[in-house]
Amino acid sequence: MTDKRTDGGTAEGTVGSHDSSGGFLTRLWVKVAKRYERFQHLDKEDKQVIDIHGYGTIISHWLLLVFMITTTLTGLSKWLGVYGPLNIGIWGGYNPAFLTHVWTGLFLAIVAFIIYPFYAFVVDKKQFIMTWEQIQENIVIGLAFLGLASYIPGYKKSRRCIEADTGHWVGHHPMQTAFWYVTWFFVGLLTLTGFALWSNLWAESSWWIDGLGFLQAWFGFEALLRIHLVSTAWVLAAVALHAYFALMPSNWDILKLMVDGNLYGWLISDENRPEHKGTTRSKDAMIGPLAGISRLFGTGPEVQEQLSEPTETPESEPAQSTSTGADTDDET
Repeated sequence: MTDKRTDGGTAEGTVGSHDSSGGFLTRLWVKVAKRYERFQHLDKEDKQVIDIHGYGTIISHWLLLVFMITTTLTGLSKWLGVYGPLNIGIWGGYNPAFLTHVWTGLFLAIVAFIIYPFYAFVVDKKQFIMTWEQIQENIVIGLAFLGLASYIPGYKKSRRCIEADTGHWVGHHPMQTAFWYVTWFFVGLLTLTGFALWSNLWAESSWWIDGLGFLQAWFGFEALLRIHLVSTAWVLAAVALHAYFALMPSNWDILKLMVDGNLYGWLISDENRPEHKGTTRSKDAMIGPLAGISRLFGTGPEVQEQLSEPTETPESEPAQSTSTGADTDDET
């Protein structure tokens, strides 16, 4: 019979305990952590103002938000029959709501698929394709966010680091790239189903509306409406999660990026890239109700001791430097 602990785990060495020290998630956590632990040793005095976003990216980002809000409110107004300030004179509320909805929806699609990608990926040369390294980070950071894994030492500082040669982020947030994939997919569904619904409802439909509304030949009106509403819910959920992370006090400096385009952080090159030390530990105690599960996964606090083991020197082990810094990550 195993002895229970107050943190939800089981005592070491008990009968039937599960040793996952060499499991997939353990190895993945150690691999990602060794990639980032080094950045905890960066010196705050070496931080500088880095130009990240141009005003084209910034303005199109906020235009997306404006069009998303306007399109959603007018769509709900049409659906619920509550028009508020759109209840204008002889037109009632439906016609202004309908026209505002379709045109702001069209502008939303243009900004999401043409204007923002042009400024972000062509002009500012930001990374577009999610790499295998980012997918690994997404898994580990996602588990840490859910309380199922110990937080990665040095990750917070890596989120303030930019590669000097490429201009890409050193540390990626799980929602940073995934958010855009989700947004593009469901905004695409909204656009196609929206044109199909528009073609059905508009008595004087034009050829380009009918062409973009080709889904009406395959789906009935009610099915199109359901897909449209479900896609709206997914986009709103993605935006809400995106805003939640951006509005966290620890991320206000990154939120400021979408105002002036500047980040106060570290510009990383081969000359100043810190070397892996394996001495940093995060402070998370992992004493919540899910702590026992994290230990079954092999991602509890104990896994951090593997950071001191010798690391390999492949692609994830870039050039070395002698920078030193604090030995404890402030992020919990």
